Amino acid sequence: MKRIISMFVIVLLLAACVPTPETEFVTHKDTEEMLEKAAATPVSDVVGYSGGADANGELPEAPHIRERYAIPETLSETVTEADGHFTVNIDARVEVPDVVDIPIIRVEKATFTQDEITRLFNALTKGRPLYHNGNQMTKSDIAALIARLENELNDPNSNLGPDDKELLEEHIQSNKERWQTAPDTIDGDVCDGTIGVMPYEENGETYTRYGFQAFSRDSLPQMYCQAEIPSSERFDACFFWFFDQRSLLSGSDGDIKIRIKDPQNPVELAEYPNVTYTPAQAMADTETFFRDNGFPFVKADTVTFFPSKDGSQYGYQVRCVRESEGVLGTNPGASTGGHGPDGYTPAWMYERIEVCIDAEGIYSFSWHAPLKETEIVLPATNLMPFDTITQTMRQRLWLEKQPWLMLNGSMINEEDYPSDLRIEITRVTLTLQRVMEKNKFDSGLLVPVWNFWGTITETRVNKKTRATYEDFSDDRYPRISINAIDGSVIDWHLGY
Repeated sequence: MKRIISMFVIVLLLAACVPTPETEFVTHKDTEEMLEKAAATPVSDVVGYSGGADANGELPEAPHIRERYAIPETLSETVTEADGHFTVNIDARVEVPDVVDIPIIRVEKATFTQDEITRLFNALTKGRPLYHNGNQMTKSDIAALIARLENELNDPNSNLGPDDKELLEEHIQSNKERWQTAPDTIDGDVCDGTIGVMPYEENGETYTRYGFQAFSRDSLPQMYCQAEIPSSERFDACFFWFFDQRSLLSGSDGDIKIRIKDPQNPVELAEYPNVTYTPAQAMADTETFFRDNGFPFVKADTVTFFPSKDGSQYGYQVRCVRESEGVLGTNPGASTGGHGPDGYTPAWMYERIEVCIDAEGIYSFSWHAPLKETEIVLPATNLMPFDTITQTMRQRLWLEKQPWLMLNGSMINEEDYPSDLRIEITRVTLTLQRVMEKNKFDSGLLVPVWNFWGTITETRVNKKTRATYEDFSDDRYPRISINAIDGSVIDWHLGY
């Protein structure tokens, strides 16, 4: 929340300001205890499974997770507290992997290999030349760019508004000035995706990084690609980026964003009759891209629709996750630990894979913090009953959110305060999610975790005028994460 509005919260903040301890810090509760609880229940003990052979001497197939733990297909209920000022409304599909058992897998930070980067680079650029010094353009390149911009400006069928035309005119003029001093030719320096040395300076110190930055030079919309492989002396997140400016619908603050709940039945697109390339196609094409280029474990997870404001163009953002042993992962979209040299613990970003795609193909691509799976710690885990998990969810959401709920404005010194909180849970998932191991910062465990996704609407009241307005948080990240083995609530910023 944006404001500190109670002594309870102030105490928490003061506690968070305690100096970094000199003793060794612990990054997880008792990992060994969790692994003991995770030891799988024998199949013969599963309710509804006899364990004996049938009349033909064949053993029946062990029940899958949903049947084994009596997990419903959907979850619907409404919980209210504080005389209706705090509401949790649940209308969610419950997604579980179609497997018999869920494993625990040890993972490490990884980097992209040269072969992986080359495959991604070639597939995304599609043979279009990119250059290391791509911000430079020849006179002929700039002249072609000016011609394209002038055609766009003078197109009688365009939907350009006054502001768009003014921006184009400024762009044309700046390129005419740039043309005056541009060279007739530029030496090669073509980028083929090969990783090179990239020195980096911060706070007066120079670090070594590896990767490349490359730009197109032709008159088409600019294409940009960057890869970074950090060195051992400064191991930040490894990443690969690609962007083709033929479409700018990539989820920026100015974009219209419509999350698609069911890609097979996108009722959210009823107001967009011009849409012929569907969310389901976008997700399928994204998975095909990864499969065709050697990453079959990358699966599409969610899809968001981005229409342009004039309705003439649209695209999708497909968020992807890693599949391990038939179980999808989770992207909480954050980092664990500290951030930089003053952080309490080393930072480790969760793996994040996002693709923006339309009928012409991928126009934006990012893959941060890849993982390396090193061993299967347990091939099967014993999970807590689903009812216990949902009970923990209800109680913890109330405990976490209620300190912010101020029903008596006279107690508050702030200009405004939250008087109502409403949480809408629209999706529940059982996936593998990384947690930190005790006193380890370069490896972690993928464990089964229940995530409850949804939105928060906060009604704020002006103390003087009593006018109200709403703050809204979307469903991009989980509202609460619960360890499916021991029922503990996971803070994905801490990593456990």
